[in-house]
Amino acid sequence: MTDEEYAEALEKRLFEELLPLAGSKDQAALRRRLEEVLTAFAKENPDAPKTLSGHLCSLCGCVFASLWPDEEAMAESRANFGDQPKEQLAVVCDDCWERVRPN
Repeated sequence: MTDEEYAEALEKRLFEELLPLAGSKDQAALRRRLEEVLTAFAKENPDAPKTLSGHLCSLCGCVFASLWPDEEAMAESRANFGDQPKEQLAVVCDDCWERVRPN
């Protein structure tokens, strides 16, 4: 699957799954559903480029959209774990971060 084909398939799936929720005032539920759709789509297409579907959590395997700019996430990583090479860092979702974050 090319990047373009993947993007088109993902767009179609998101449209089908999220359009019925368009009028919802429950932003948390909408976000959860978006993450569920992205995770399912990524699992159904394991060879697809992850950059088009969000970040893959290294702990639980969910796919999530980051609300942080990469620079801010890297700054927090340096503050918590020191200056580590980016290749050695794991990307985790908010739920997993709450379980593993240093005090």
